Amino acid sequence: MCRLSDDTIAGSTLTIDKAVKNLIKIGIRLEDALMAATYNPSKLFSLECGRVKEGFSADFVLMDEDLNVKEVYAKGELVIRLE
Repeated sequence: MCRLSDDTIAGSTLTIDKAVKNLIKIGIRLEDALMAATYNPSKLFSLECGRVKEGFSADFVLMDEDLNVKEVYAKGELVIRLE
């Protein structure tokens, strides 16, 4: 369980990559799972992310064929490389 410093419940510890994997396990197509995790929330909140497009923030992750996160980019710059 995830808690804040004052011991109140803070929500979930589920990461986006695991959420996408869960959707695929129940039969959702990869393309639809990725849209649900990226584009749809960014559109709902009018954020300039969730798409590869000029003027957007260029925050993205690279994943392998098993959907394991390999690299994380923020504003187009590599910030984390996982082995």
